[in-house]
Amino acid sequence: MNVYVGNLPSEVTGNDPREVFEPFGQVDTAHVVKHRHGGGSRGFGFVDMPSRSEAVRAVLHPWKARSKTGIQYWSGDMILVNLPRKLQVHGELQRVMEMVHERGDCNVVVDFSSVEVVGGTTFTQLLELRQVLRESGHKLVLCGLSPATKGVFTIARLDGVFAFVEDRFAALAKVQMIA
Repeated sequence: MNVYVGNLPSEVTGNDPREVFEPFGQVDTAHVVKHRHGGGSRGFGFVDMPSRSEAVRAVLHPWKARSKTGIQYWSGDMILVNLPRKLQVHGELQRVMEMVHERGDCNVVVDFSSVEVVGGTTFTQLLELRQVLRESGHKLVLCGLSPATKGVFTIARLDGVFAFVEDRFAALAKVQMIA
């Protein structure tokens, strides 16, 4: 199973993801994606594990929930956003809006898997982001929502407005199929 590993600091090397995943099982390959110019880390990589159950166990291990928040270019036309527990304290969605305005040619996946509370400011920022993306022919997909968080979207009658999927891999696949 090929596993995406995000939120990697720039100083991470190719073996670092291997060392994190090996306690959970055999790792066939591990690599950090690097910039073409300069060779520094792009902030993500991949780990390939032959056993799906070991890979899932590694991904679901509690260390993941404590990982840093990050905004990353997933590919040339996609931004992946990992939101923090306390949304109101951080400016991730505002930074994403700025990145979208700057680039103008990208889809956005927002991962809520660490989020505890969602409020009006978050809804407003997501609606604005969705509108900007729609105007440019691009998509916003939300993933990793807990049942309680999804319930808040339903109560606010926004469950029919946004595209929801279970996890970031399904979200990335959905955006690529739509695009």
